[in-house]
Amino acid sequence: MRPTPYNTSMGVIYMNKVSVFDFNKHEIISDYLNLFNELVRSHQAGYVIFLYFIYYFFIGLFYVKSYLSRYAIMSLCIRKTLSKAERSKDV
Repeated sequence: MRPTPYNTSMGVIYMNKVSVFDFNKHEIISDYLNLFNELVRSHQAGYVIFLYFIYYFFIGLFYVKSYLSRYAIMSLCIRKTLSKAERSKDV
């Protein structure tokens, strides 16, 4: 699998095309490391790390929100079930 060059503002970065059949994890990791190395050389790595931090921060917020809403729905159902049981016990 030969690398294909991509012209960017930081120079030529070689990335491998990925297909389903010849997937090589080590080559992809080395491509991303090379890309990060180019960003470090061009003093843009801090910006990229900041963008990744914001991206994963919002994913974490979405996960926490979905978890809390699931917990709230579950506790509401338990409360309704308990109140029905108490009402049927009173009758």
